[in-house]
Amino acid sequence: MGKAVQTSKTVWPYLAVLAVGLLAFVAPRARADIIYFTQSDGIYKIDPSTGLISNVVQATAANHINGPAALALGPDGNLYVGNINNGVIVKVTPAGAASDYNTGVSLTSGLAFDSVGNLYAAQITTGSVSRVPPGNGTPTILASGLNQPQGGVTDPAGNVYVYTNASPAGTTVKKITPDGQVTTFATGVYGVLWDATGDVYTAGPNSVTITTPAGTVSTLVDSIMRPFAIGLGGTMDLYVYDGGANDALVRVSPAGVVTPIANLPSALAFAVDVPEPGSVFGALLAVLTSFARPRRRC
Repeated sequence: MGKAVQTSKTVWPYLAVLAVGLLAFVAPRARADIIYFTQSDGIYKIDPSTGLISNVVQATAANHINGPAALALGPDGNLYVGNINNGVIVKVTPAGAASDYNTGVSLTSGLAFDSVGNLYAAQITTGSVSRVPPGNGTPTILASGLNQPQGGVTDPAGNVYVYTNASPAGTTVKKITPDGQVTTFATGVYGVLWDATGDVYTAGPNSVTITTPAGTVSTLVDSIMRPFAIGLGGTMDLYVYDGGANDALVRVSPAGVVTPIANLPSALAFAVDVPEPGSVFGALLAVLTSFARPRRRC
């Protein structure tokens, strides 16, 4: 697990975040999956079938992408970027056009959409999770009093899950119901996601397990040092970021076969766009870790 975030002294552009994003329901497209990820200098995409990486948009002062610590794919097919250095959620089209979407939240450390288009924003400094109604309505606080909430994911019932710092474990997942009730969902895990059949994928440490709606638990893979579940592809391959020594993006087949895609040591947040609608309902649970890179303040 990554180190606890020290909000008073950490330099945010050096945060490594595996961010949350709903795997959106979009029209069928004859193409491979696309994995989007952020670095401190912009938004990128990778074709997992080839490992080819290309830039979507650079971070600039004009487009307000500044410390992109959260990433979600919206139901409209656009990317939504949460920034840890300002209070702006930026919308980015697949062509790379960036525009302000919402300025009513504080420093954002996680984003997730639910099935009806609500956008949930985890705010690390205020310890809260806000809900932005469809069409960029006025944000309202869904839950507060959380310990540095980060990332986020929604399930088929509309519940929201965020990772919180809970020393010494540091890996507590909180479940937030639509009416704001907060309970502990899991500890000692790095990510959860749901597929369309109701199976729950739980990542970490060192393995990924699958729990069926009937409660049967099986191990999909146990050879990844620190697996952060990113999302499921159109063919039900699981994309995992190995947050251990490798900092590698890998594909795990339904049979548990691991295939490397690329090494991404400076990746921050991830979102997966799948070609077929309905293949996956939920998305990843984001986990925030910190690089030990000291830097002088301006």
